[in-house]
Amino acid sequence: MEWLRWYHGACSDAKWPIIARKAKVSVGVVVSVWAALLEYASQDEERGSVAGFDGETYDALYGYEDGTCDAVLEAMTEKGLICDGCICAWRKRQVQREREDSTNAERQRRHREQKKQKNTDENVETSASVTPRNASVTPRNASVTPPEQNRTEQRRKEKTHTPQDDLNNLNTRARALNLSGEVCGGEGSSPEPEQATFRDRPKTDAPSKGHPQWPGFLSCFEVYPVKQGKEAAWREWIRLHQNRTLAPAYVIREAILRLSAEDIRWRRGMAPKMDKWLYGKGWEDEPYMPPGAEAVAAATVDEINALAKRASEERRKTFDALREEAERLRYSGWTRQAATAAGGVQ
Repeated sequence: MEWLRWYHGACSDAKWPIIARKAKVSVGVVVSVWAALLEYASQDEERGSVAGFDGETYDALYGYEDGTCDAVLEAMTEKGLICDGCICAWRKRQVQREREDSTNAERQRRHREQKKQKNTDENVETSASVTPRNASVTPRNASVTPPEQNRTEQRRKEKTHTPQDDLNNLNTRARALNLSGEVCGGEGSSPEPEQATFRDRPKTDAPSKGHPQWPGFLSCFEVYPVKQGKEAAWREWIRLHQNRTLAPAYVIREAILRLSAEDIRWRRGMAPKMDKWLYGKGWEDEPYMPPGAEAVAAATVDEINALAKRASEERRKTFDALREEAERLRYSGWTRQAATAAGGVQ
């Protein structure tokens, strides 16, 4: 089977209405004649030639009036689509003749040859552009590792780090924060936990929930106002327990309840997460009250009590008035009933 290329937009070319007007036919007739010309040119021995195109045969084939195809052919020649008996843009658009003998293996072979020729031309151009200074590179310089390979090795080293590397990084950060004995000046001295920042504290794996400290932690977390970061708080609890700096669970629970009731910031919803609060040993803190807040709070309580007392007195007076009115109505009802029974009131 033989093929030819048919490009997008061939049926809607702007030249067809002009040719149709000159040949006095419809645009559909022009498109059909153009398709017949392409097919004829593809099958001709000299591809692209329409010299032997028989318009009378195609008139009979399509059912057109005699001379229709010849008129369209003449109009196309005037428009410049056909030159010297050939389709003008044939070599430009029909680049390669695809026949059955053009197998995939043959096309692959041609592609490899073209690629090989292209690489050869590039190597020749590169060799011609080498300067004498570059050409006299010593063997030592010639063995320099390319930058791309250096970057690959660097990425490979970055990917292959161990937990020991993380520990070394942590020690480096500790020395930068004046946490080691060497930086602080005391040989062999160990830093206090309070000297480290909250973000640089060592991580502790959370043990299972069957740990003896779990019930005490859970009782404190249940009354803590911020219900977030439970796992982080559990890890911090265990870290303090291992360092033997953790207070008993009932002390921590009472401190949480006291701060929740008296600390002005906690009452406004500004309590920190529990892991940070434990890290700072928050159970030792006193409730925060702004200066003069105690007097304001006492005055507020007195005002509330006075208002409550006043409201109670008003309710009592209203109740007494209602009770007197009920007694009066009941007494008047009895009197009327007695008079009716005696026949004095109808």
